Amino acid sequence: MTGRAKLWISIGLVVASLAAGPVSPAHAVTVLATPTMGITGGDFARCRIVNLGTRGMLVGIELWTTSGDLVFHENFAVQPRSIGTAGWLANPALNGYCKFTGTFTKDQVRASIESYDPSGITTSVLVAPAD
Repeated sequence: MTGRAKLWISIGLVVASLAAGPVSPAHAVTVLATPTMGITGGDFARCRIVNLGTRGMLVGIELWTTSGDLVFHENFAVQPRSIGTAGWLANPALNGYCKFTGTFTKDQVRASIESYDPSGITTSVLVAPAD
């Protein structure tokens, strides 16, 4: 292949990439954590995230104890304007917090940890700060 042919191929590749348009920047992984909450033994801890956006998102939800033990971890998709939850029976009682990880922005979600009794009555709610 001659130098001139290589030049035209290179120019063609540049034109083709410019015609394809700009590449969307990759979203960095966002991590949100709730304040710590004491969950009474026999009550349930629930981590909840609300997708306020117009696109679905993948989220990892974890419940951690203050002593550093991972209680549970779940990954799932949350559809636009929908809620994703994961919960655990606190037996024995625990002090813990929820951690939410995904490619969302903080203004697209609301995240919280909740405590509720076996009858389903919510007894406490703490919202993750979006700062």
